[in-house]
Amino acid sequence: MTDEIVILGLAKKKNKYQVLTSEKTFSFAEETVLKHLVFKDKVFSKSEFQAVLDDESQNDLLNKTLKFIGFQSRSVAEIKKYLNGKSENPAHRDAVLEKLHHLGYLNDEAFAANLLDYEIRSQKGPKSVEFKL
Repeated sequence: MTDEIVILGLAKKKNKYQVLTSEKTFSFAEETVLKHLVFKDKVFSKSEFQAVLDDESQNDLLNKTLKFIGFQSRSVAEIKKYLNGKSENPAHRDAVLEKLHHLGYLNDEAFAANLLDYEIRSQKGPKSVEFKL
């Protein structure tokens, strides 16, 4: 068994790329393919390819979390709980939290203000607000 991984082919399937390597087939997002310049006949060392897989895993976690946030506004605690259930890697969780904070998706103050405004408009009592927070 060699210490190298060779990219044998790429094929675009919907919004992902199927990457056939000398070991097996992987599914990568376009961002990962471009960031690491994954193309046919490129040779990676095992450690380099592990970095590609780590980036893909983190990118996948970020996309799942963005989809989770897309359903409704979420607090930081809800996001942390969701990430704990989705990933075993604390470095990936922290990186995703940092990215979401940088993008402006994590703001408990704005979340609480929006929730309070909604509850007032829908004429619900203080217990409803307390329960949701």
